[in-house]
Amino acid sequence: MTEPNDAGLTSGVLARRLSALYDRTVPVVLAWQGGVREAFVDEPDCCDRQLEDLQAAQDLRW
Repeated sequence: MTEPNDAGLTSGVLARRLSALYDRTVPVVLAWQGGVREAFVDEPDCCDRQLEDLQAAQDLRW
């Protein structure tokens, strides 16, 4: 069973809401150009890859 957070949301509800927000935001951000797009698209992608690498390394340890 998933514990609700301070707002009373379970992780599943929160994940669905975040996914919906992401789906609405992506087309807008991808339409941006220049430094703003780079800050919102390229940098987080780099961080995401680093986090995935870290998680994979931790999974191998267990």
